[in-house]
Amino acid sequence: MEVNIWAVLISGVVAMLIGALWHGPLFGKAFMWANNWPDWESYSKEEQQKKQKEMMPMYLVQFVFSLLQIYILAHFIKGWSGASPYEVAIWLWLGFMVPVTAGNAIWNINSGKQRLTLFGIVAGCQLVSILAFAFILSHWG
Repeated sequence: MEVNIWAVLISGVVAMLIGALWHGPLFGKAFMWANNWPDWESYSKEEQQKKQKEMMPMYLVQFVFSLLQIYILAHFIKGWSGASPYEVAIWLWLGFMVPVTAGNAIWNINSGKQRLTLFGIVAGCQLVSILAFAFILSHWG
């Protein structure tokens, strides 16, 4: 089964853009609160620059994992005959991403409201991302 590598790479870039928007301007403050992280503005410019440098390798690792996820999703979409790419994506999200995300939130030591917020933000980002991947893969995959 052949997968369009360009569609996978484009989806990987889209994953990073969605993640940046989702965990930045859209839900960044709530995400930081749910994790008990200090507000970004509380850091000095030097501390912000240092933290950004420290995050660069993590972004690379996240990108690689996103490519792996997208590549596997492409195989599921191609192999799951009779189902739309979106149906495949939603079933995989429900069956794999939601339980793992819920488990991480449940066993988090923060308050119940923080756990629920964290679950909603992370699961929501994953749903939007996997549907975007399904769109890209179904049109160029």
